[in-house]
Amino acid sequence: MPQGLDLCVFDTNVNNGVHTGVVLLQRALGITADGIFGPQTNVACLALKSDAKSLHLTIAKFYSARRSYYMSLRTFRYFGNDWLRRDLDIEKESFAMVAA
Repeated sequence: MPQGLDLCVFDTNVNNGVHTGVVLLQRALGITADGIFGPQTNVACLALKSDAKSLHLTIAKFYSARRSYYMSLRTFRYFGNDWLRRDLDIEKESFAMVAA
């Protein structure tokens, strides 16, 4: 997985579970979101390694999907501000990894 995107997925897997992390990744990649990291997901991720612009766009889509996911949760009103703050911090770090 390309640098930067790996951090997005890892952080989501830890905080929201692997299934949710893979679904959000697949949505960002524009492929079928079945929650299973299979060959199609792997090929789509590998294609980003040589295209920094597409990688940057995929990270932005990933975090847009993640924020939407958080806002859909019943507990968002209690924990949402902290989730979004962490989300922005990890997103910035992910973009910095792509630029490096």
